[in-house]
Amino acid sequence: MADTKLEAGRRRQQQQQRGPLARHVAAAPASMTGREVFGILSRHAILIVAMTLLGCCIGGGTWYLLRRYLPSYTAETLIGVLSPIEEDPTRIGSIQVHKNVQYDYRVSMASLIKQQVTYVELLKLDTIRRTNWFQSFAGNENRALTYLKKYMGAYPHRDAGFVSISMTCGQSKEAAFIANTMAELFVKSQGSQKRGDISNKLVKLEEQRKQVQKEIDQINQHLDGVREKWGVSGISAPGAATLYQHPIVASYNKLQHDENEMAMQVSQLQASVENIRALATGPINEQIAQAIERDPIILTLTNSVNVQQASLASKLTKFGESHRVVREIRESVADLKTTLEARTIEIAERTRQANFKNAQNALVIQQTGLEKIQKLREEAAKKRDDLDMARIEYNRLQVSLDERQAVLVTLKENISKWRIKLDDPQTPKVQLQGRALPPIEMTASRHALLWFPGGTLMGLMLGVGLTFLVEFLNDLVRKPSDVARYLNIPLLGVVPHECEDDLPKDADLSQVIFCDVR
Repeated sequence: MADTKLEAGRRRQQQQQRGPLARHVAAAPASMTGREVFGILSRHAILIVAMTLLGCCIGGGTWYLLRRYLPSYTAETLIGVLSPIEEDPTRIGSIQVHKNVQYDYRVSMASLIKQQVTYVELLKLDTIRRTNWFQSFAGNENRALTYLKKYMGAYPHRDAGFVSISMTCGQSKEAAFIANTMAELFVKSQGSQKRGDISNKLVKLEEQRKQVQKEIDQINQHLDGVREKWGVSGISAPGAATLYQHPIVASYNKLQHDENEMAMQVSQLQASVENIRALATGPINEQIAQAIERDPIILTLTNSVNVQQASLASKLTKFGESHRVVREIRESVADLKTTLEARTIEIAERTRQANFKNAQNALVIQQTGLEKIQKLREEAAKKRDDLDMARIEYNRLQVSLDERQAVLVTLKENISKWRIKLDDPQTPKVQLQGRALPPIEMTASRHALLWFPGGTLMGLMLGVGLTFLVEFLNDLVRKPSDVARYLNIPLLGVVPHECEDDLPKDADLSQVIFCDVR
């Protein structure tokens, strides 16, 4: 253990005595300095320049060949995309839609353009099939379809209401023609689709209108039947206050009024019969007295009594109370009064009986009339009830008719609106915004500013790469550091040159005698 420590200390002392030169020589293989890199580049400068020029020539030649034999032109046309909200064509003004909603709608339109089915429809056109672009695929639709998917684009504008349709091919006129044809095809297909949808909707609305009109005609037939049955041009509601009153209702009201009056008369007659029955045994009333006074026999008897009494008065004055003539006259007056009283009783009884009989007859007549009126009133009440049911049915039909007519008006308005939309140029929601013109310049991939600088840069990079590749494949020993890098043996001595090696930069050359890289 003590020997090991002693040996380690001796080695550290030797390293301190060797100085900075030994450290530089030992560290040289670990990295390459900038001077060494510059030396390598300067030794192979011709190779680098040659490869740079070659790259520039290759880039320029590629540019020339591409422009001559594989030209590329990109034509672009615009499609205006309107608001996705369905607006009422009969209203003035438009509905404001959020920008994000409009942009999402433009994105959906661009997606529809880039669908495979749209490309297939484009390739079916004879005008496209006759182009040189399509003929270059020798009639292979799959290759043409793949080309369209790669080189035909549709991009929505973020802040403008457009969708750009671009086409890239070898001829500028055909690029513009294909882009315009795609735009026209898409606008036409959208118009056909939208108008087809509107036509289908119009067919459905027309069917609904016919159905509603049929229901209205049926309701009118029912109403005509009700009017014809009841013989009127219209039926008012049961509680409606109108100047017109149905004859059945008027007849019922009159019969009811007559019934009430006759019932009152019957009640009065019944009361009269009872009164007459009560008066049959009572005193002579005014009516009986008048009947007695109007009786001729009573009048004759009364006159006779008056005459006899006058004669009696004169006889009494002349003959006295006991005279025979006076007594005869008194007896005659008494007989007359007895006869008068009997006649009065007879007339009173006969008058009472006649009044009672008349009252009973009148009561029977009134009761019979009341029964007839009641029967007629019941019949009128039944007709009135039927009329009320007819009114209810009529009103129900009328309400249903009003509802159907309101629906019919709404359907007609909708049909009118959809017909306006059918002919409206804004119906497809997409419009052509001008035709694409044949591009004057080729695409950016055919510009000289891309190929010349690009080829030059690639040549330069290739030259530098080849330079370092040649340098690292070369195993010649030129510098002291190469001894340590390639030979892996101790360096016994060196005569350095400041222009070729930077090892003696910090060393005192007068003291350099020996160095060991290990």
